Amino acid sequence: FSAREWGLIQVLADRASMAVQNSMLYDETRKQLARTELLRKVAAACAASNDLTRIARQALESIYNELGCGVAGIFCYQQENDRLVNLALMGYPQEMLAEFENLDLERDMLLARAIESRQLLTHEHEAAATEGERRIMASLGMSEKSRRATAPILFKGEVVGGLALAFNDERAFLAGELEAIGSLADQLAVAFGNARFTIPGDSGPAARSLADGD
Repeated sequence: FSAREWGLIQVLADRASMAVQNSMLYDETRKQLARTELLRKVAAACAASNDLTRIARQALESIYNELGCGVAGIFCYQQENDRLVNLALMGYPQEMLAEFENLDLERDMLLARAIESRQLLTHEHEAAATEGERRIMASLGMSEKSRRATAPILFKGEVVGGLALAFNDERAFLAGELEAIGSLADQLAVAFGNARFTIPGDSGPAARSLADGD
């Protein structure tokens, strides 16, 4: 190659590099704006009512649609029974809904482990899905290697619920995605603390307040 050709190649390479960097910056900015908009929608759902079930359903609809989940769920934690009560589910077939009305923390699921450890966990934290998880994923038409993320919902240092998301692809989570999921759990925590809710089948008072601790 002549010196002139080498110079032209370098100019083209520099311009290509700038184009790639601009494209990556645009893509990241677009994703960040989408996450911000999702948090705004969830915050609006949390502020629109003091009924926890309604809040969970409205918030989950935004989360499910904006993140492109395969399945998603929001659960309330009952400390006295050590179980998770289903507040909202999306993406599950009708015949499977009854299976997720109540989940004992003894059940070997990623969400249970996230709540016990009080930290956000993904499918990457375990070597393989459990037998129960594989059965559920197969019933949903998803691979056992599909992306899954679960986060405890913490209010004043106590576990009050859990957020579970699963996606139909097998790639690793990006840092921005995990940050967004953690922020969603934080948004829900405030709503859980301020809202009142009815426990299905509860023989106690019709309504309870997490913030009051009654």
